Formats: sequence, structure tokens, C-alpha cells
Amino acid sequence: MAHGLGLFEAIKTALLSIGLDFENMRHDQPGPSLTRWVSSKSRAVIALKNNLSVVAAHLESMAADNIPEAKAYHTTLVSVQFLKIMHLLLDFLPIITRVSKVFQYKDIMIYEVEEQLEGIMLDLLNMSQNPGTNMKEFLRLYKPADKKFADTVIKGPTPNIDWKDDNQLRLLVQDTIAYLDKRFACFKEDPLSYFRIFDYARWPRDRLELARFGTEDLLKLLDIFLIYEVILAAKQERFRDIIKVIELMCCISPCTAECERGFSTMKSIKTPLRNRLEQDTLQHLMHINLSGPSV
Repeated sequence: MAHGLGLFEAIKTALLSIGLDFENMRHDQPGPSLTRWVSSKSRAVIALKNNLSVVAAHLESMAADNIPEAKAYHTTLVSVQFLKIMHLLLDFLPIITRVSKVFQYKDIMIYEVEEQLEGIMLDLLNMSQNPGTNMKEFLRLYKPADKKFADTVIKGPTPNIDWKDDNQLRLLVQDTIAYLDKRFACFKEDPLSYFRIFDYARWPRDRLELARFGTEDLLKLLDIFLIYEVILAAKQERFRDIIKVIELMCCISPCTAECERGFSTMKSIKTPLRNRLEQDTLQHLMHINLSGPSV
């Protein structure tokens, strides 16, 4: 764990030079605002990679004018550790981004979430065994004997890098998978685990086994919803607070992705040049955009 945390500290220190704050990665229970962190920072790292030589030359020019911050940023930017971490993130962040996207799918079923998360963790494990596209590029362009990365002169030590023995990457992947297992353990526990019976991929091929499959889990699910049905039907005064909670639970989506798409659609329709749209007109245009066929 110490090495894994050391890598996070290195990422945080190095990328502060381009305005990226990785401190929020260390929170155990991130909120919605932190979930959206990954996609925007992925784009920032991609932009940095595409303009690395320009940024390095600009910082070097500023450092020549005796600007201390520019000299420090330039030294960090052209170090082996920073370049390695940048390419590692370009392979790592797109995989992690898929975690938030799983909960944005409109028609995803409960049992499908666990499958999607397992696929993400398998891709992380594969990344620890085989270099990703960006890390392959780093290994190809990194010339320790010449102290160069492509055309960029490297500051500081230039050690040889053996991908298979990279302990930092291995521990980063292990820590990430352990976190995902802990964060989404509820999908493997009751009662969410009961919904696996609706996954036809798990159904046995033998006819007799299929007839017996999932009976116990189905009965448990029926018991849960029967309790809700009885409470809602009785409408007893002493259950009034519980009834409100159940009614909300039965009608509110477990994610806000659909609502957020509505707000995004509204912003794209009601622009500053169309700020006098009446409410009814705006509602009709949004309904066509969200529910109508693709054009």
C-alpha cells in the first residue's frame, strides 16, 4: 500500500504543474462531483501530451527570464517520472471513466452493473500485464542512454524501465481493484444479488436444473415487494412516513443521468440568442429532442 500511495503522491505533485488536483482521489466515498472528475482530467492529460514539446519550450523560455515557478514546472514536466505517469494515466483514466458511465446507461439492469464492473477490473488487470497503447509509445520514444524522450531532453535521472517489474503500476492496479470491490460490494450482497436470476446468461442448460434455478431468490424478492404492497394498500396512519419513502423509491430513478441529459438539452435549445422562448415551446422542443426519433 505504501508504494501505491507513493504513486498517487507522485501523480499529484507532478500534475499540479498543469492545474490538476489529484487529492480527491484519496477520498473513500466520493460524491457526484468527484465522479465527474475523471473525464475532464483525461482530456487535460491528452491535451498536455499532444502539446508537450510546445509547453516544455514555453516553460523553458519563461525559466530563462528568471521566473522560479516556470523553472520548477519545466524540471518536473521533462522528468522521467512525470512522462511515465502521464502515459500511464492515458491508459488508466479511460478505463476508470467507464465506472461512472455504467450508471448513465438508460436501460441497464441491476444484474448488468456487476458484469460491467467485472469487465472494467479485468481490463485493469490486463493493463498491469501488458502495456497499453500510450505506455507502449512511451517505452518506444524513451531513450535513457541519450537522456531523451522523442525530441525532448530529459532532466534528472534516466533509469532503464522494465514494464514487467514495475511495482508502482502493479500496486496501483491492485489498490484500484480493491477500492472498486469495496465500493460496489452491495451488488454481490442481498437483496441486490437476488436479481441475478433474471440474467439469462446464468441460466443452466439442463431442463431440470433450469426448473429449480433461482426459486429461493425469487421467493425472497416476492416477500420484499409483498411487504411494500401490503403497506401501500393499508395506508395506515402510523405508516405515513414509511409510505412516502416507499412511494418515492418506486418512482424515482436510482441515477440522475436522465435528468442531467434533460438539462443539457435545455441549454442547447435555449441559448442566449433564443432566451425569449416561451415555456410551452421549450417543453415541446425538449420532448421532441429527447423522445423523438434520431434525425
